[in-house]
Amino acid sequence: MLQIIGGLLSMAFTGWAMVTQMSNILSAPIGIIEVLIDTLAVVAGITLWRETSFGRKASIVVQFIQLPKITSPVIIFLFSFGFDFWLHASPSGIVGFQYSIF
Repeated sequence: MLQIIGGLLSMAFTGWAMVTQMSNILSAPIGIIEVLIDTLAVVAGITLWRETSFGRKASIVVQFIQLPKITSPVIIFLFSFGFDFWLHASPSGIVGFQYSIF
């Protein structure tokens, strides 16, 4: 149920952000990818609820996709799965690592 609700809410948020905050055209592909991932999450949640093998596999794929961070300067998408560790680079060329727990 949480996967279905999360996918629907994320689709609504992403759609709203793409319509109202699209000053950077490079953010559009990220938004489209996010909507596709959310659609997969909803389909996975529904088929998982129906106890199909596809639902289980699709749910695992969606959860695996949530491990990395994908960011855009205008629209920020944050996939989190408890413990996060990611590479971060700034426009000035500084590269480093960041982490987050919950």
